[in-house]
Order: sequence, then structure tokens, then C-alpha cells
Amino acid sequence: MKLKKVGFFKELDYGNEQAESLYEVVRASPASNEDKVICYLESGKIFLVSPFVTQDVLLKEKKYIRGYKILTDGVWAWSSDLSYYVKEYHIVLNKDFITHMSNNGWEINKDAIDSEKLGRDWEASLTNPQNRSRLW
Repeated sequence: MKLKKVGFFKELDYGNEQAESLYEVVRASPASNEDKVICYLESGKIFLVSPFVTQDVLLKEKKYIRGYKILTDGVWAWSSDLSYYVKEYHIVLNKDFITHMSNNGWEINKDAIDSEKLGRDWEASLTNPQNRSRLW
């Protein structure tokens, strides 16, 4: 099963150039379920780790966020700094992803994730240049 990607905005160093703009999904106030979304994002299973450190691309001055990781729930994949952008900028996420999180009761069953299969599928996807973002 190929992981669906969420939050790989085009402005990010690891983003997809064809993805939507992070600037276009910023909101002035949080959604009613924002705390649940943040907890879900932060509880993802680590799928990939990189020595790369992410920065807040919406600020003019440099602000480091955290080390770069890809997290997953077995269906969707996102970067470890996505929760930061939700928390700081109340960004709007993909509606299908929000529905997926809600349908899972806002919890990730890490034991049900087949990391080996995901790793094989990910490696296979790298042979197709259309599937690549700049770092993933």
C-alpha cells in the first residue's frame, strides 16, 4: 500500500513543488478539533529519520523547529514539523486526512503498522521521479 502524503507544501525544503502553498492554508484561529489533530500528528510512528533540521518557512528570521522525520499511521505520512504548523498557524489539512483521523478515534494503532512492507513500498516508489519530493 502506498502511503498518502499530507503537509508536503511546496515552500518546504522537503516539499513537493506541485503541492499546495503553505501560505494558502494558514488560518487566523484554530479549528475546533485542533488539539486532537496535533496529538494525532505527534503520535505517529516514525517511518524515516534524517539529520536534516527543519525551519519555519513562514518567518523572515530563521527559527529552527526540530529534526526531520517522516511519521505515519500506516495509511498517511507527514513530516514531524506538520504539528508545529497546525499549532502555530492553524493550517487547514486535507479533508480526507481529517476524516481518516476522526474515523480512527484520533488514535494511531502503531502495532497494526507493517513497517517492513511500508519500507519496501517506499523504496519501490523512489524509482518513479513523479513520486519524489525534494527529500522524500
